[in-house]
Amino acid sequence: MKALGFGAVLWDEIDGRLNIGGAVFNFIAHLKSLGAECHFITAIGNDKPGDKAFDIMRSKKIHTGFIKRVNVPTCIVRVAVDENGAPPYSIDDFTSWDTIRVHLFFR
Repeated sequence: MKALGFGAVLWDEIDGRLNIGGAVFNFIAHLKSLGAECHFITAIGNDKPGDKAFDIMRSKKIHTGFIKRVNVPTCIVRVAVDENGAPPYSIDDFTSWDTIRVHLFFR
């Protein structure tokens, strides 16, 4: 089976710990673990979180040819659990996921 994902790879920051995520990334990573050939169209920053995300995708053997490195921060979702156990979150304006474009790869 072959799969192509289009979407964000991001970091969830919960209690100061970073966890790689993003729904499409998680789906592609799970398909890869089941033996699928996986490609991912996304954008990540030219920063340390972007470097780490890229290294993780390569270590999982996800094809990285459609991953664009951009000069904006890699998306980090900051999550804090409130007194009711709800997980409100915040995302900075204009991060890597705002720059994902298919036309960058298929000209």
